[in-house]
Order: sequence, then structure tokens, then C-alpha cells
Amino acid sequence: MIFKRESNNRLTKVNEIPVDTVPDNLVVDPKTGDLLLGCHPIVFKTAHHLDNPVEPAASQVLMLHMDSNGTNLTGITELFSDDLELYGSTVATLYKNRMLIGTILHKMMYCEVNIL
Repeated sequence: MIFKRESNNRLTKVNEIPVDTVPDNLVVDPKTGDLLLGCHPIVFKTAHHLDNPVEPAASQVLMLHMDSNGTNLTGITELFSDDLELYGSTVATLYKNRMLIGTILHKMMYCEVNIL
């Protein structure tokens, strides 16, 4: 959901974007306003992973391309999807064409991104 902060600090809902996954943490690109989401595409596997860290949990990173107002979605790019090497992605950040992905209980992953 996208909210606007009013002058009295109340939040007003502006938009809602369905992503068909469970977003965890988001990072806002300071130059473009796009959103980078660490996601859990199969949430029950993430729950099992929390109980037993050796159990794999799928990982996914989405980039939500936003308009110049930051209120409307113009596109979605899946930057990462995996269920073998990285368990339970929670956050990702980009710098130039490099991405670092963090997880709940597993390791971090460094990737080069060539599609942006």
C-alpha cells in the first residue's frame, strides 16, 4: 500500500499494488524512487525455515518501477528468484549494477545485475 503523510501526520491511502508474494523489507532508490523488495514467494517454506534453518525457503527480489510522483506503478522487474542457493531473502540493495541480498537466517548473496 502507498500512503501520503498529511500535514497533521495522518496517513492517507493513495494506492495499493498487488505483487503476488510476501514483501519483507523495501529499499527506495534515491535517484529514481523505485522500490527494491526482498520477498518470500512461498511463505509456508519461510515459516518452516524459521523453525529449522537448514530447511530451504525460496528467495525473491522485485524492483517496482514507480512514476515520478511515487504513487503509481509503471512496471515490475524480478531481479532474483531462487530456492536452492539462498534461503529466505529479506532485503536487497543496488549500487550501480551490483546487488547485495540479505536473508533471515542464511547467508548474504552478491550479484551482478545486467538487466537494468
